[in-house]
Amino acid sequence: MRTKELTIRNERLIHEIEEHEQSKEKIKQQQELLIQSEKMSGLGQVAAGIAHEINNPLAIITGYSEHLEKMLADESIDKSRMGYMVDKIQTTTVRISKIIRGLRTYARHGIDDPFQECSLNEIVADVLILANESLVGRCIEIRKEFADDERYIDCRAEQISQVILNLVTNAMDATEGNDERWIEVSIDSNESHHFVRIIDSGHGIPEDIASHMFDPFYTTKEVGKGTGLGLSISKGIVEDHNGSIRIDHDHAHTCFELMFPHAGEVKKAG
Repeated sequence: MRTKELTIRNERLIHEIEEHEQSKEKIKQQQELLIQSEKMSGLGQVAAGIAHEINNPLAIITGYSEHLEKMLADESIDKSRMGYMVDKIQTTTVRISKIIRGLRTYARHGIDDPFQECSLNEIVADVLILANESLVGRCIEIRKEFADDERYIDCRAEQISQVILNLVTNAMDATEGNDERWIEVSIDSNESHHFVRIIDSGHGIPEDIASHMFDPFYTTKEVGKGTGLGLSISKGIVEDHNGSIRIDHDHAHTCFELMFPHAGEVKKAG
């Protein structure tokens, strides 16, 4: 009798464990869907700008190609003029390639990808290419404050791109109605960490609002203009990368600061 009771108890325990694992898997899938949904929402906010950003260089390539064709047909080859046009076509092609690279990096699912050593400079630059036309279209000046020397972190690049684009698009919205409209993105480092700061021309966030900004579904935007998940998801992503995100209340303007360990630091610590 005792053996039978133990068998039944063990079977129940196994069943409960299986149900728990299934629940965990369902929660993970829902989290992944929320992250992907928020990512596409962020991309949607800059989609028109991206289309314009690509159409402009395509128009340049088309125009110069047609001009080169006419020069060849007329046999009036001006080598210096032709060289200039070829150089512009090549430069413009590289520009389009950077936009496409940024899109591919950002749009990847990649949630189960292993961490890789990536250039923080490159990630930030690619995000700013995606956001550039929207910034210009909304008359917002973009300021970049980082040196050419590369800063490396261990990460999933597409997830860090999502965080930075979310902060930049939030900053765009925050500058609405300001006399001065600018966003500054800076990269700085100390002996163990790299810092990315997204600063806008606003004058800070009240403490009572700031204390809730990383809570799920909390938003100060109008209905239909924000899910309230962007900062919550961003916080989760940054913490998964052994980093941190905070609002710098000591700054004269609105400043969000991301902090990541140098590449290899996590491995060394382990």
